Amino acid sequence: MEATVYKGYNTHRISGNVRIHYVTKAIYYLGITKCQTMFGNIVKAYDLERTICDLIKSRSEIEAEVFSKTINKYVRYVNKNLNKLYEYSKKMKIYEKVKEILEVVYE
Repeated sequence: MEATVYKGYNTHRISGNVRIHYVTKAIYYLGITKCQTMFGNIVKAYDLERTICDLIKSRSEIEAEVFSKTINKYVRYVNKNLNKLYEYSKKMKIYEKVKEILEVVYE
């Protein structure tokens, strides 16, 4: 499991095998939504566009095949929101990376 917290958050309450990602408070809340787990619990999660931004930001840590398949699926996804993706990417300071990757995929 993975969790994202803002820098300065006290992680001592997070137990188990959890990989922690630290972000600035300015982008921590960006794209947070609520969804229901298969057990019926409501949890906070990041929306699709934030997840794509995180994927692009962490590209060097992700297998090339997984990265490529995910980006290609996003591009073909009917309900994608490119305006939101670009808005998030600007706030996360990865706009040029996102633009470059999408230009290659759309060629």
